[in-house]
Amino acid sequence: MLEPLTLDEDELRAIDEELARLARCNVRDRLALGVALHRLGKGFQELGFRSFAMYVRERVSQGARWCGDTRALARRLEERPVLRAALLSGHIGWSMAELLARHAGPDDEAELLAAVEGATVREVREALRTTGGEVVAEDEGGDAYCTVDLPVTASELLALEATRAAIEHVNGGFVEPGHWLECLVFEGASTLFAKRPDLASHYERFAPPVRRERALVEEPVPARRAVADDAFVEEPADADDPVALDAVVRDVGARLASRDLWLGALLSRFMLARGWVALGYASEQSYFDERLGLARSTARGRITLARRVEHLGRLGDAVRDGEVGYEQASLIARVAGPDTVDAWVARATARTYVHLAEEVRAVELLARVEGAPARHLAPPDDDELEAVIAFERAVLSGELLASAARDAGADSDVRNDAVQMSGGAAEDAGAVQMSVGLREPRNRFIAVRARDEVILDYRRLEAVHRATGSPSSFATFLVAAFWSAWGERFFEGNRWKAIHDRDRHRCVSPVCESRNATNHHVRYRAHGGGDEEENQITLCEFCHLEGEHGGRLRVRGTASHLEWWIGRTPVLKVEGREVTQRR
Repeated sequence: MLEPLTLDEDELRAIDEELARLARCNVRDRLALGVALHRLGKGFQELGFRSFAMYVRERVSQGARWCGDTRALARRLEERPVLRAALLSGHIGWSMAELLARHAGPDDEAELLAAVEGATVREVREALRTTGGEVVAEDEGGDAYCTVDLPVTASELLALEATRAAIEHVNGGFVEPGHWLECLVFEGASTLFAKRPDLASHYERFAPPVRRERALVEEPVPARRAVADDAFVEEPADADDPVALDAVVRDVGARLASRDLWLGALLSRFMLARGWVALGYASEQSYFDERLGLARSTARGRITLARRVEHLGRLGDAVRDGEVGYEQASLIARVAGPDTVDAWVARATARTYVHLAEEVRAVELLARVEGAPARHLAPPDDDELEAVIAFERAVLSGELLASAARDAGADSDVRNDAVQMSGGAAEDAGAVQMSVGLREPRNRFIAVRARDEVILDYRRLEAVHRATGSPSSFATFLVAAFWSAWGERFFEGNRWKAIHDRDRHRCVSPVCESRNATNHHVRYRAHGGGDEEENQITLCEFCHLEGEHGGRLRVRGTASHLEWWIGRTPVLKVEGREVTQRR
């Protein structure tokens, strides 16, 4: 828990002025970024990227939703010059501009702008909602999500990690924080209540209390004060040249990341001192909207990164110098400590975003298994990374499930062994059990970030399961329920199953995370390539047909060591996992 700060009014006003200046600079650069992304259009595919999300994570190092909203507003403001001028002059903030741009047309934008003069973003949002028009959803910040540490045994931890990987595979990849736990709870509830419908009423008794809405009294918002700023100069770029537009995108993205770090550090001090109260704002949300034009989740994200980076000086320098971007820094800050930050920064500069994220998740898993803080671990070496990859490969190939069945004494075909759930009774002796956990100490934790209601449903079902008197742990019950419903899927395949299993049923392009698996011969059969496994890799449909065969990607070498050229005019070269050229 961070201690509150005490700052005098002069200090608060000085921080406020600097925050407003940084926000104005961000508006200028964010709009320039949006213009470049809009002009780029589908041109990111010419640069070798399957999706907009993958492109902006790698080249802008910002979230896909944030970049999508940025592009959308820039596109709308091209036909709304009055709103655009009002945004750049500081007359309205980004949040207000997003609201108005959805409703204003070229003929009435000045009239709508005049009509909202003096109104708060909240008031305008409510007024537009009553008209039945499209409204930007009010940002709820981090309130909708929470993070909990669930105590588990060592074997339960591995079982849950295996099941998480399986669920993400079934869902086609990562969906949202905690979605895998939501799926587990759903399967567990279906299994339990199918066997014991009488427990449904028992479940209702654990219903959480109804959350009462707190009445928010909007106080008058302080008048928006003019902030001195440089004139806006739109970044020049050839609208028909994806490589030139990509250069603009990278340059603006680096400026935004560097400024956001300073903004987050100042905002952290301002929030700890409850500066918005001293300056007359009704809430921190009101301050973010009216003074800075930031979504609450965006502001909170900047604060979180700044606080983590505060003790990781090398990471802050790397962001400010443009060595790593915002999203990369957010990944590193999850695992780096003072003794390992230099190694992590070096690793980030030599990895694509996809590979860096994979290595961060690998270290987090290794730390949970060892019961040690992730920040005590350096970037994974080849053997450690291969151990984590082999674990996931065993899950997705069905090997782990088959092994669990053999260990449980199943003597029939594992694909026909369903896990038998009987509510209060223990699992059948021949059932597929990923974990028992009856005698092991619960000295591990699995951190789960999920929506509030998912965590509440988890707790409710856990209480019902406990009331049944089952000797198995709740984690075991959930894992077994999932594999009972979905285990069969992991034995399905085609004549390329061995290739797909090796590549974990995902595209092996270093800038893609798709699980839409197709088979590709590295050396074409028409050029003398054979069907040996080292000449075959898994690519998604886009990277295979539009990418490699379409000239947007090139891959050479063998399955165990590939060389990639990303882009029709290459913007990245990757050898194995090493980025050897970044344009």
